[in-house]
Amino acid sequence: MLVFEVLDEFSDASSAKNYLSQAETRRGYRRGKFVVLDPESAWHIVWDRGIAVRDIGDGVYVVTNLTLLPDIEWTEQVEMIWRQMERRRLRALELARGFDTSDIGGVVRSLMDVAADHGDGKGPGSICYHNPSRDYLHSSSTLIAVSRPVSGSKVYYCAGNPCEGEFREYSHIFPQ
Repeated sequence: MLVFEVLDEFSDASSAKNYLSQAETRRGYRRGKFVVLDPESAWHIVWDRGIAVRDIGDGVYVVTNLTLLPDIEWTEQVEMIWRQMERRRLRALELARGFDTSDIGGVVRSLMDVAADHGDGKGPGSICYHNPSRDYLHSSSTLIAVSRPVSGSKVYYCAGNPCEGEFREYSHIFPQ
């Protein structure tokens, strides 16, 4: 799996970013989003039609289901999806302001609460995405909290909507 390859082969975010930015790295992979970071740098890499790389900088960064790239054709549907996504992103930033990052267990619980958040009500504008037309579904949520040492990191996965499903822990994937 690509995640393990990157974690195993690269000791800094810049090297991982360079690797993920190469077209040949995609091999049989389709689209994807990656965040690689270390104390010196942080990057958001998007595999779509092409490969886009953004320097994240310091602070909280929210990855959403839509990343506006230069080659996206701006249509009414894209604008509607973007407005809903932006509403979810701003809500996540609002909720993240209260995080106590000194306790990784508390961070994970806070992230689970954010993932299940309905803000002003269930719908396409809530973080826990509900679309009455069912054109788009909230297929899953993955939460990753990286710590130092890495062996203390946490990984959780929830199939479906977080307000209805259960987050299962997969932290055992990190070396002890």
